[in-house]
Amino acid sequence: MRNITLKIFLAPCEIAGTMERLQNAFSNLGIKSDFFCLSEYKFSDIKKPISKRLKNYWRYKEYSRREKNNILIKCLLEIIGEFDILLLYIYSLYNYNTYIYIYGNSLFSAGQILRNIQWIEFLFLKIFKKKVLMLLCGSDSRAPYCDGGLCENYLKLSGDDESGISITRLYKETKKQKKKIRMLEKYAVLLDNPASSHFHSKPYINFGYIGIPIDEKEIVNIKRKEDGRVVLLHAPSVLKGKGTKSVRRIINEISEMGLPVEYIEVSGVPHRVVLEKIAQSDIVVDQVYSDTPMAGLAAEAAVNGVPVIVSGYYADYYEEVWGRPIPPSCFCDPTELKGRLIHLIQNKAEREKLGQDAKKFVMNNWISERYAQKYIDIIQDNYPDEWIFKPKNNRYIWGWGMCKEEVIQNIVSLVDKYGMKSLCLPKNSRLYKEYYKVYCKYCNRI
Repeated sequence: MRNITLKIFLAPCEIAGTMERLQNAFSNLGIKSDFFCLSEYKFSDIKKPISKRLKNYWRYKEYSRREKNNILIKCLLEIIGEFDILLLYIYSLYNYNTYIYIYGNSLFSAGQILRNIQWIEFLFLKIFKKKVLMLLCGSDSRAPYCDGGLCENYLKLSGDDESGISITRLYKETKKQKKKIRMLEKYAVLLDNPASSHFHSKPYINFGYIGIPIDEKEIVNIKRKEDGRVVLLHAPSVLKGKGTKSVRRIINEISEMGLPVEYIEVSGVPHRVVLEKIAQSDIVVDQVYSDTPMAGLAAEAAVNGVPVIVSGYYADYYEEVWGRPIPPSCFCDPTELKGRLIHLIQNKAEREKLGQDAKKFVMNNWISERYAQKYIDIIQDNYPDEWIFKPKNNRYIWGWGMCKEEVIQNIVSLVDKYGMKSLCLPKNSRLYKEYYKVYCKYCNRI
């Protein structure tokens, strides 16, 4: 596609402002692109205009929120709304040559009926010779048995074990996740984090080389009041997945030590409010069980020159596979989080340097136009070989959003009930062997 004028179709949802920033960046670069968002993004500061092509779809969504009992009208509006999606899809086939989707979703994912034939959508994109990129964001590709967010939000039904997690449901979700990745591999260029690529069978673009888009407008010019206290900010989108309970405990212990700290926690507020709180902080405490050294909140802190501390078991692995240059955050093992945080609190010069290094990194590598240019390079097959990651090199088993003990409990429960096949991994893979060691060790078999 090197000599073809790009016309880019972005859809169907928003994750941390990624798609909106990407679309704006394409526009600034003089490239035709349109973003069709088919889900509400509750953290946005601005009510996005509704596309006239999806008028009936949004009418159905609004009716579903207001009316719960009139099933007949709801079903009728649903069918009409899905017809909107189908018409938009047909329109896109004649007006765009490149598609960028996110979070494992596509246009058909927005329909209750169409989502069951998502593969047909991708098949016709291939028939019409469209270039399709899929940005995977973690829970849309990660194995469910090591995904804290998934276990918290979907699997805590009447549990089969002491954790309250339905092992039957967990097994079904695992098979479903693998099936989805296999389908996407057939039709799209995938961008993913090696830490969450459990079910990939083909090489893909390493997310570490691409990063997260950040706009200069995210910089907030609010002068921090100097009163001798070190302001610590934690802004979780989900409490369990971000380890908020552990963060609160650590902050309380630090306060009891007599260190001059002020703790601020915000959640579920508009994006602009979060940015203002970041600008008024000395340290951002991102999350406890992360599988990336710098996620969305951390990047927003970085562009404002505020240092970030984040912990996760991936801290012992990521330097082997993460794209260069590596984001300058304080990324450590969860057991080291308290000690590292105390060190930053007591060393102002060090935390200020970390903040400035992070800002320089983001400005040089993740500003939206630079981020968008990487997509253009991928679309035009003009990127270095080092961006490609081979799934066989993944050996990280601890996932995101949960402690090791929870992962082990899930693995043992799954294997005890369904055998090692329940992990949906090839027997000759490094991941399979690592999980098998964990299972045998827990059961005292080695």
